[in-house]
Amino acid sequence: MTMSMATFERKQALLPSTGRVDVGPQDLASSVPDEGTPAECWHEVWAVASVDPVTRRNVILLVQTDVTAKVKAEKHLAQVMETEHRLVEQLFPRHILQFITEEWTSAGRAPAALGPSGSSLRWQPVLRDCTPLATSHQEVTLLFADIKGFTPMCKEVEPDQVMRFLNELYSRYDALLDKYGVYKASTVETIGDCYFVAAGLIRQDEDGMAAVRQDNAVQTDPLHAERAFMFAKAMLSAAREVVLPTNAQPVEIRVGLHTGPVVSGVVGTRMPRFCLFGDTVNTASRMESSGQPGAIHASETTFAALRSSDDQWEPTGGIEVKGKGLMQTYIWRPRLEVDGHGFGGAMLPPSSEPHGSPFD
Repeated sequence: MTMSMATFERKQALLPSTGRVDVGPQDLASSVPDEGTPAECWHEVWAVASVDPVTRRNVILLVQTDVTAKVKAEKHLAQVMETEHRLVEQLFPRHILQFITEEWTSAGRAPAALGPSGSSLRWQPVLRDCTPLATSHQEVTLLFADIKGFTPMCKEVEPDQVMRFLNELYSRYDALLDKYGVYKASTVETIGDCYFVAAGLIRQDEDGMAAVRQDNAVQTDPLHAERAFMFAKAMLSAAREVVLPTNAQPVEIRVGLHTGPVVSGVVGTRMPRFCLFGDTVNTASRMESSGQPGAIHASETTFAALRSSDDQWEPTGGIEVKGKGLMQTYIWRPRLEVDGHGFGGAMLPPSSEPHGSPFD
């Protein structure tokens, strides 16, 4: 930080003889690098009216300080906070962020300068009691997807290759979430190659933030099963665009669907997770594990909730499901490249909600 001073004779007698005026940071291009591009340089200038002790004339003392480093550091901090806020918004629905902020504020731990932003979430316990966050949802459709041959593959390739492979595949799935109006969910046990999605659980509120749907006629999504099914078809198509690192063959996945009630809530205090609970979660997972590679396996409940007709569904005649006994289920197998939309012509279902958005 550098400082320079200058004294000017004050011409106007109406100015006060003492006092200080904060001119504020001034964006001045005071230096030019070798490349010829002006560098951003911030100066803070203070003006102080005084009387010269020798000449007895009224003068103004200017103090100019180079605060470029400070301003750049503040800008960087603001960018970090904004990135942090956006990241937290992707991890938690709005009511959870509000709850955490209120709890921190009531405990006197929230930094005042940050306000009610996600930036108040630090690496320390942020929740003392998660039970008020539990929310019941009477009917949602859940999807589980798993990669065929993933466990043997992990024994043959290096961990960094596995990470790159999963990132490429999951990034394709993530890009489809908003298009089909589904939410990437989590369970306490979800690890490895399991991809978990919920339809009919989350909506986009008036501020563009994720919010849980309430069990009423206004917010309930009548197309939750259809959205999960369409997303599943898009997943099958996207998976075949990625190859296994072991044999360069297209990826095949098993997809399971089930519809029913769940409870959403937060688990943990240090690194809290927004998770889904209930028998519906377990049954959806069973639909995936008892399914077939390259196909969609749905329970009778989900099949009955689908609004569109699709002649590619085939009844299985009933299968034994661990912990459930005999269940009537259905298998959907793709017809390759139907109508130029990949497997089965995966198209976004028509929205019955305002503005045509699945999240509104």
